[in-house]
Amino acid sequence: MAFPFMMGSCAYHMPAASIRFIREGAFNKKAGIAMAIPGIVAVLIAALVVKSLPLDILK
Repeated sequence: MAFPFMMGSCAYHMPAASIRFIREGAFNKKAGIAMAIPGIVAVLIAALVVKSLPLDILK
């Protein structure tokens, strides 16, 4: 029961908390881009796969 509340809390907390982290440059920009681009592609592929599945399998 607590999982949705904890996930919502994290989702609202992270953008505000990351501002200082980004301003200070305390992360590897190349690594961030290297993870973000394949992640976007993977989400698009996953969406197409799930969209093509029959509803019986998803249920």
